[in-house]
Amino acid sequence: MALTHYADPADVKAFRIPGSTAVNAFSGWSDANILELIQQVEEELERKLNDKFYQFAQTIYADGSGNTFLFLPVVAEFPYRIITLTSVTEVDFNRATVLSTFVEGTDFTYDKFNLRTNDTVPTRIRDAIGKLGVWPLGRKNIKIVGSFGWAETPKNIVRAVCRWCFINSVGEEKAGLSKAAGE
Repeated sequence: MALTHYADPADVKAFRIPGSTAVNAFSGWSDANILELIQQVEEELERKLNDKFYQFAQTIYADGSGNTFLFLPVVAEFPYRIITLTSVTEVDFNRATVLSTFVEGTDFTYDKFNLRTNDTVPTRIRDAIGKLGVWPLGRKNIKIVGSFGWAETPKNIVRAVCRWCFINSVGEEKAGLSKAAGE
């Protein structure tokens, strides 16, 4: 389930800055115009916060670490936050040939940003110098398929998008946010 926008036009139209007497200028805006503003605000918010706040399915390739931890790559400066994993395999340099398939719970576990081998019992993940369960060393040799991002957009992100859209529509001064002269 991919979320198109963090907020929708109805959220933005209804938003008021607490304590502000500014009139919402969206009454004359079409939903298409508001969606365009939302998109601009979301792109800027993602850049500033270095994250994406929706769920997306993707296949990624990680470098095998030769250690018990496998950290997910950072792509376009966004870290991959794991929601669920569909499959984890070791692939050859051509990325088409599967060399090994790893089973969640048996071979590895995961948290938000990395996978960890089960290094206490023998698994399909390789032994290395007497150490059980290390990820095969290599470049982009671990194929990970799953859902990444956020399962649900945090409410404070929705509010931030609405607030930023509101401020962009009426300006900082009308929104009651401009600084006093000389500050």
